[in-house]
Amino acid sequence: MLEGSFGVRVSAVEQSAAGGDPKAQRILGNMYYWGEYVGQSEAKATAWWSRAADKSDADAQLNLARVSARQAVQGVMHASVGREMWNSVEEEYFAAMDDFETMVLPSQDAALGENPDAEEDPSVMEKILSPIGKALQDAVSAIAGS
Repeated sequence: MLEGSFGVRVSAVEQSAAGGDPKAQRILGNMYYWGEYVGQSEAKATAWWSRAADKSDADAQLNLARVSARQAVQGVMHASVGREMWNSVEEEYFAAMDDFETMVLPSQDAALGENPDAEEDPSVMEKILSPIGKALQDAVSAIAGS
């Protein structure tokens, strides 16, 4: 469990879930499934969803069916988890592009007789992702500043 104010919220959800509240059980299952404020564990997620499903929680029943069928699980994910996923994807993309540019492109350029030291224009993906990343950073900064 993460420390700070989120620990109090997680504790309240855990208490409600342990007390038999099916909505809290489903939410706790979602938290374990995505690793949101708790350690990620599909086994714990399915255990909590099973408890909620036994109490006729339709969303928990659907999540269990989807996990069994190896399909994407639906549910609410906190915005910070989405930001972390986006940042991770963005970092991996740019790292892969850097690797590609340093390993593959120089040999292709040399084979074509091009100068590998010449300045290149940004890729289409870089042109698309760069403003999006900047807008997200600006929005987060504005929210943090207010």
